[in-house]
Amino acid sequence: MKFVLALFQGDTLLGYLSRGWASMPVSNSYWGTSGVFTKYLVNTDDLSVRVHLNRNFTASFLLMHLDATKLGN
Repeated sequence: MKFVLALFQGDTLLGYLSRGWASMPVSNSYWGTSGVFTKYLVNTDDLSVRVHLNRNFTASFLLMHLDATKLGN
């Protein structure tokens, strides 16, 4: 299964948090990924994370953890 975790501001793609391939031998398997994305943002920015999966694959998310770190002023 190919996956893409993408960060959007409105309908504008800002970048990819992670993308790659996952092999899921059984339907109830868990998988994880990590990535780094650097972008200047302010606290009023309206962001969304979209998950794209190929092959008409459907998924439900039991756990999802995202972190944001402020650096600078």
